[in-house]
Amino acid sequence: MIDWIKYYPAQLRQVQNAETPKGPAFSSAKNIKCIIGGSELSFKMPRHRAWASSYEALNPKSRDVLEFPARHFNKSSMPNDHWQSSYFFRRYCAFYGPWFSGPQMQLNVGMIIINKIKHQEGVSFFHPQAFEIAIADYLTSRYGHKANSGKAMWSGPVDWKINSNSGLHICSAIFNIMPTEVHQASRKQFLVFPVTDKHILIAELEHQFAFQGSIEACKKKFDSKPMEALANDIINSFSLTLGSKTQAQLDSVKSDCPDMSLSNTFAPLKWPSEAGALDNSSHENIKLT
Repeated sequence: MIDWIKYYPAQLRQVQNAETPKGPAFSSAKNIKCIIGGSELSFKMPRHRAWASSYEALNPKSRDVLEFPARHFNKSSMPNDHWQSSYFFRRYCAFYGPWFSGPQMQLNVGMIIINKIKHQEGVSFFHPQAFEIAIADYLTSRYGHKANSGKAMWSGPVDWKINSNSGLHICSAIFNIMPTEVHQASRKQFLVFPVTDKHILIAELEHQFAFQGSIEACKKKFDSKPMEALANDIINSFSLTLGSKTQAQLDSVKSDCPDMSLSNTFAPLKWPSEAGALDNSSHENIKLT
């Protein structure tokens, strides 16, 4: 009862120093399950709590996610039209400061399944090299064209690391897409992994502050550790049980590729790029052995 009053979602005063906010507790997060291409995906997620009432939660339906209609990105989001996506999950977790200091930050969680519009026959995203090239192409297609006065607005992937989550028995990675403009206080944390030969799951967790300024400036003013801890707990909760068809796809790749590990490092891509197109890493031109 005291916490409900202490962190009441209304702003009546200015933030003082680096106050620690309170948001949805992961300890009470519910396990969410959905079917993707015959495989079962599960993850834990707190209840939907957005700082703006216009946001709505979007949850998986009972049918297979791959049966959802895939849509092209609009031209402002992806000029080269390399990929299409199915948006199947969205939830917002707002964090409020103590004693009527109002909303301070929010973790915006969205998940999509992406697939290549012109997929090269015989190439599987379970192959680590094909997967990395696909991620590079998607990120460049999605963010590489965005520039302000000739300077890229985003940088990535940043802080690339192989995901060690034991619940995912396939190659997966975690990284950030970082803003380059000082007034943009939002970073995007990604968890990515293949779910079939031709489909990749993109889990995007946007760390958003309620105030303008650089991320460094906002972190001095607000304690972002609770939001970061929640994001990591959500990522670590992912589990995938492969269906028989998907398992056969993975086994086929393993038989031809003894080393299924991803690269330990992945340098930020060179942006901005014309129309978000990769110069030398086009997925259509790769040859895998």
